[in-house]
Amino acid sequence: MVAVVAGVALVGAAAPVAAAPGGGHGGVRELPLPNGKTWVSGLHSTGSGIVYGDVSGAGGTYGVVWERGRARVIEASAADSRIESVSEDGVVAGSYSTHGDGVPRAAVWVGERRVDLGLRGSRPSVARVDRDGDVLVTSYTEEAYGVVSVWHKGREHVLANGTAYLAGDPVFGPAGHTLIGTMAADGGVTYRIWDARGRLVAELPQDERFGYLRPHSINSRGQAVFDTFSPGSARAVVALWDGRAWVEVVGFPGSGGDTHLGGYEGTRAINDDGEVGAVAGLGPSGPNHVIRWRAGVVTDLSPDVAAGGYAVIAGINDRGDVGFRACTDTTWLSCRSRVVDRKGRTTVLRGLTEPHLAGIDDLVPNRSAAVGRTFADDAPDRVFTEQGLGPIGSGRS
Repeated sequence: MVAVVAGVALVGAAAPVAAAPGGGHGGVRELPLPNGKTWVSGLHSTGSGIVYGDVSGAGGTYGVVWERGRARVIEASAADSRIESVSEDGVVAGSYSTHGDGVPRAAVWVGERRVDLGLRGSRPSVARVDRDGDVLVTSYTEEAYGVVSVWHKGREHVLANGTAYLAGDPVFGPAGHTLIGTMAADGGVTYRIWDARGRLVAELPQDERFGYLRPHSINSRGQAVFDTFSPGSARAVVALWDGRAWVEVVGFPGSGGDTHLGGYEGTRAINDDGEVGAVAGLGPSGPNHVIRWRAGVVTDLSPDVAAGGYAVIAGINDRGDVGFRACTDTTWLSCRSRVVDRKGRTTVLRGLTEPHLAGIDDLVPNRSAAVGRTFADDAPDRVFTEQGLGPIGSGRS
């Protein structure tokens, strides 16, 4: 698909599915950091194998894309840049700031070419792109009202016209669904979902089971998940809009523990089959376990995490794989990164050195592969991809 934004055709070059050769062993490949950069955040992968994130160090923070084993810095001459998302054929979306005013400006990049979008006066703006190249632009008026539009096949569809405050950032799904919350004068919030063509597909009704909703993820079917709480108990729960009605997602009913989506920025919490990856407490003060929720059935994916330990989820992909870090105590040295598939088979990631240093950040959407960082207190981060994940007991433990 060729996307057209603001009259400019965005044609990316498809990346190879397999990671390019690099340092590492077996299915593990190291991706180089740009010179002078030591710390990585927002690390993700497209289904086509393009890895991207933000790197920090000498000279500031910049978005980086890894294709064919090489790192490409986005807008290296700017004051800084950030990547929000990348399409399957390599169109990059995010923002950059100039050395003059430091205001984030929405833009998309195809190779070294930049297309500016959505700057309104002194207010910041940002762009996101779905897997097919549809682009979502969010900007703000001088009064801080939100302006949101989506570009689909060369046409701009305005979803929020700058007459209301936004309740957080819009959520953009892999197939172009957009979830936006707008605030009324009395403080009430209405959430609506549009498809990639700019058509309103749902206005979500209020549900007395849920308090304030914080949107997290939306899938290719327009199903969305929110972090929220139960007003009666103040217990954290997850609210799922399944396309027709609200569903309450609770990890361990009756335990009194919280359930939340958590994870890193950009973590995908619901896949296209409607499965939810979350973190749930075994009790009001019990340890958090990673769970997979599917049509009301909860599977505990980290039953060995006991009191004093914790788990951090890195998302769920369309295969039903769930990635997470499981830690036996409060120090990161005790953590192991795991991926558990639908059959309950577990892989412990190797990374580039010892297993406890391999931190999983994201799963490839449609394959048995992960991206992460090997890190230590006294050394720069090292980015890796790990493919062909297999169960413990098959030479992968």
